[in-house]
Amino acid sequence: MPIVDVHAHVFNIDDLPIKGFIEAHGWPTWIALLVDKVLQGATGSGSLNALADAGSIDELDEQSDEDIEDLILHILDTTPEILAALQLAIDHDLEQTGQGQMANIADPGPLKSVISNFKNANDLVKWVLLLTKTQKRISRRLVKTYKKIDLFVPMMMDIDGWVDDEAPNSQPHQVAILQNVIDELPGKIHPFIAYDPRRAIKEGVAAALARVDDAIENRGFIGVKLYPPMGYRASNNAEAQPPLVDPEKYDDALRALFSLCVTKGIPITAHCTPKGAEATPGISGQNANPEFWRETLSNSDFSDLHLNLAHFGGIENLIEEGKDSWAWKISAMMKDFANLYADTGHHGVLESDPRDDYFKKLAELFAAYPVLESRFMFGTDWHMLARLDNHRKFLKIYRRHYRRMVDGDTAQQNFLGGNAMRFLGLVKDGRNAQRLATYYATRGLPKPDWLTDIG
Repeated sequence: MPIVDVHAHVFNIDDLPIKGFIEAHGWPTWIALLVDKVLQGATGSGSLNALADAGSIDELDEQSDEDIEDLILHILDTTPEILAALQLAIDHDLEQTGQGQMANIADPGPLKSVISNFKNANDLVKWVLLLTKTQKRISRRLVKTYKKIDLFVPMMMDIDGWVDDEAPNSQPHQVAILQNVIDELPGKIHPFIAYDPRRAIKEGVAAALARVDDAIENRGFIGVKLYPPMGYRASNNAEAQPPLVDPEKYDDALRALFSLCVTKGIPITAHCTPKGAEATPGISGQNANPEFWRETLSNSDFSDLHLNLAHFGGIENLIEEGKDSWAWKISAMMKDFANLYADTGHHGVLESDPRDDYFKKLAELFAAYPVLESRFMFGTDWHMLARLDNHRKFLKIYRRHYRRMVDGDTAQQNFLGGNAMRFLGLVKDGRNAQRLATYYATRGLPKPDWLTDIG
């Protein structure tokens, strides 16, 4: 049985409206401005060029925190706009906590103490510098990072319509780039194309669906990615928050997609955490609530839809909310819907805190819902995960702790690949398996062992 990473990313900086993306993920404005400045290369120090033009991506990982910190300090020292935004963040922190976690810039202490206390800045800048590489180089790095994984399923993103920013690369151009990656790394990379109902409404639903259909039928893509935290729900968008203009058009655009996916056996992965990655922080993330999928999956027209609720609601939500968490809701829904799955993308298992508490809660959940053994899928969420120092250990750590929780070789194989292969339709007579067999033959590419073994 192949090992499958059912949730990864290989987009680069030109595939994202980066400033809007960073702000949507909850980072302060000063960090978004900082990253924007890094990408412009306007540091005047030459250190950015040395980092961004490193001969290999490994050099970025090896770059010391002090070097990155010095780069950040130089930008702050020479960019009053960012420094002012940082001061506002510190003032807000002081107001909220009464003491703050960072020193006030007006204090005589060195500015470096401010940055060192905001550890996300270093990791974020490293990550952004990684994203300056081509999608092909990033993909090669992904494959190199997790050598034991046989198949990676990267997710495209399309959030331009929801943030005050625009990606340099168009969606069709991104599809073409990723097809080249597929052909360069045969058997290793097969992505999901992004679908945004707001873009579909603007450009025409028929055109948006045609782009999806072409990617699936002709370009080696095997599914569709949705991002409800941007501001829409799976159904009943009249209740979406913040309120949408012409919400029925969003319902129509999504139902059209669901119909295509059911007809052609195309799986869907939808972001499913209440916090983070929100176009409107603290509000629009709630649109990803798994309960909003119940109406869609209960519709007899969509009963065969293969759906992965990515991140399984998030481990923070499971730890904090327990039986009221989204993970418990998803698990209960799995009993009702035979084709509902979830993945482990970016679960915080790299450190004992919160790992130990998480696996204790997860064991309780598995005991209550044994169906999880056939629906829970391994996924890294790399390269989002790459912002963490020990991200290379994600597979090893998750596999070890999962084995302690759920014993047996079959259970391990299902978690690491079997469940994903069923979700993806990469099974005997599966539509995706048939399409990929045709794709490899048409392109003259060597057929991977995992596809040959399907039969």
